[in-house]
Amino acid sequence: MYGVSSYFYRSFSIKKRSGGARNIKLPYPKLKYIQQWIKQEILDNLTVDENAFAYVKGKSNIENAKLHIGSNELLKLDIKDFFGNVKVESIESIFRSCGYTDDVSYLLARLCTCFGFLPQGAPTSPTLSNLVLQALDKNLAHFANINSLTFSRYADDIFLSGKLITKEIKQDAVEIVEKSGLPINHNKTKIIRGNTCKIITGLIVTDSTVRVPKKIRREFRKNSFFMLKNKSSQMDGSRAKLNPLLIDEIIGVGNYIIRVEPSNKYVESVLGELQELKKDLFGK
Repeated sequence: MYGVSSYFYRSFSIKKRSGGARNIKLPYPKLKYIQQWIKQEILDNLTVDENAFAYVKGKSNIENAKLHIGSNELLKLDIKDFFGNVKVESIESIFRSCGYTDDVSYLLARLCTCFGFLPQGAPTSPTLSNLVLQALDKNLAHFANINSLTFSRYADDIFLSGKLITKEIKQDAVEIVEKSGLPINHNKTKIIRGNTCKIITGLIVTDSTVRVPKKIRREFRKNSFFMLKNKSSQMDGSRAKLNPLLIDEIIGVGNYIIRVEPSNKYVESVLGELQELKKDLFGK
């Protein structure tokens, strides 16, 4: 199977919000089952670096953003083609470090890769990416410590924040990443200073808290208003039967806002009304 791994994936592309396309490779059921076993029985028992916030149980983009509250300046780095630059040899090293023989490590690594790299879409890829990047995480954490900065990584996004981010700090951070064998997307490398809006993993970070962007709050306010107004009709007021997934989607956005802003009484109140409406319409 590992010699012809390309036959075991379904490939397609999806558009990125930032432009361009993301190449997805989804394993077919037999390979997916094997990868899920590897993840559950091997990878989930390993510890990733404390500065990694993506694909880690109990962590999320919210905890990642909160880490940088109160920072005056922020450096954002983006690893180019994140999964595509994690090579099969690095994956072999992970399994060897677990005590597996060279032959077994070779086999396991090829069950988790396609064309020699991590496929975006395989259940093993997120955890393996964090494990491979542990050395980089430790190097960046040490670099942040000696420069009195706060460091975190969320998948391919690297954040360094503190009182002052100099050009030298930026250059040194880029060099650390590139020396690890990972290319930087220089078009996305930014230093954000002073009162400029700081957005980290989709959230606005201020001197004292994190907030959901206004666009998301406005969309929730608009959609919940029309949902509660039209009730069993579609949100546009038509007589078509209401799609039950739509109300769940709006409730999901509201729950996300509350996770970020637990003191948001307006959203909390509207969520209560939406839950009652859902119960009245669908009995659950």
